[in-house]
Amino acid sequence: MLGVSCHVSTWLHNRAQATYTFIRAVRASFVFSYITTSHKAIGFYYLLAGIFFGLVGWTLSQLIRMEVGFCGHISTRQSRVILEYNAIISSHGIVMLFAFVMPVGFSALGNCLLPLEQGVCELAYPRLNILSFWLFGIGTATYALGALIQVGGLNAGWTFYPPLVTRDADALQTATDLMILSMHALGLSSAFGGINFLVTMRMYRHVCEDALGTSLYTWSITITGILLLAALPMLALAVTGVLLDRSIISVIFDGELGGDPLMFQHLFWFFGHPEVYIVMLPVFGIVSVYLSILGRTQLVGDEGMVYCMMAIGWVGFMVWGHHMFVVGMDVDSRLYFSIATAVIAIPTAVKVFSYTSTYMCSRFLQSSVLTLCFLSFLVTFILGGLSGLLLSSAGLDFLFHDSYFVVGHFHTVLSLATVFGLLLAVAGLCHFVMLGSLPESQFSVNTLLLLSGALLIFVPMHTDGTKGMTRRVPESPDVFLPAMTMGS
Repeated sequence: MLGVSCHVSTWLHNRAQATYTFIRAVRASFVFSYITTSHKAIGFYYLLAGIFFGLVGWTLSQLIRMEVGFCGHISTRQSRVILEYNAIISSHGIVMLFAFVMPVGFSALGNCLLPLEQGVCELAYPRLNILSFWLFGIGTATYALGALIQVGGLNAGWTFYPPLVTRDADALQTATDLMILSMHALGLSSAFGGINFLVTMRMYRHVCEDALGTSLYTWSITITGILLLAALPMLALAVTGVLLDRSIISVIFDGELGGDPLMFQHLFWFFGHPEVYIVMLPVFGIVSVYLSILGRTQLVGDEGMVYCMMAIGWVGFMVWGHHMFVVGMDVDSRLYFSIATAVIAIPTAVKVFSYTSTYMCSRFLQSSVLTLCFLSFLVTFILGGLSGLLLSSAGLDFLFHDSYFVVGHFHTVLSLATVFGLLLAVAGLCHFVMLGSLPESQFSVNTLLLLSGALLIFVPMHTDGTKGMTRRVPESPDVFLPAMTMGS
């Protein structure tokens, strides 16, 4: 009996060892690596996914410009062109905002840099972190499925206003419903990420550390997480109401049946305007940290920069109505939103002056590539901010609202400034992690080409908008056509 028991115990021990070896092999495999809880791996996955969707959004933008560029051929296939053009615009906006800028700026860099800033080896909730990444994957896959069902998926614009999104064609029913479900998944992903970052910073902050002495990047992620948790429920309410209107005719936003379509705009822009600062605040933090590192000096007015970011986040919730000047607001409401929008320019101007002063006071800079990325960020942010100050006036907004001036403004201040800030972050990581192995000459040429091309695209949009060129149309007005085309 003793021999049998020894044999059985030996056999069980060998099986346990074999099982443990097998589990370790599976965990080390390529497939299982995608359910890792390492914040570095998850940040890298967010970065790869964001780059991929950035290329997808860039491709859609090229299709938009190609369609606008070929003028005079729309009469033979007008309905199909307009449908596809609107669908491409909608997909471009949603992909670039929800699948490129937010994952890279907030999730990817937050996963990579926040634990390093806090001096910890992992986030507070590692499993919630990987759940957030998989919800992001589910959301983007759901939207892609809707786009495959119908070309582009959604043709009501990236803001999906009713009644465009509640009274579209039957062929778009499934595609639009999948888009709404993807918004829920992407919103949950961002909310879980914000909760994880906030809890990590609260749990692992040293008890003796002064709050104002915390890194500016940590402050930017903190304020961004609070904005996310405050703004995302508004988006969830808006798209859920649209889904109910489409599914069970709940008559929430359908004006013909007694609903209120303007309530959707209030809910959407109460999320949509803070979303601009949700995208920009992490970039502000990155620029602040790298500028102080590159210049080997303390950021000028670093304590004031914290208060500026707080003010930007707070006032950002108070100015949603300036997107709705043309819906028939009363005079007092237009006056309030105009003043509040102009006020938000004060903390942003303070940040620009702080960046400029720090740059001028720096004794030397380590990398010409990073300096070029910073200057490109500063140029595009200032240009876009000045055009936004013009749009804060209700009278000017009436003239420019549906023109290319607005398109040029938000692409310059949001897209380009954010892209150059993210480029600075990625270049900085390569420069400091790989100890200067970045190919500076090639990177400098690419940055200059990107800056010059962006200015050549979006600066003329401002001038065309002042002349009355409307947006969301697949063909330019006759006054903008070449003389030869007009004569023919």
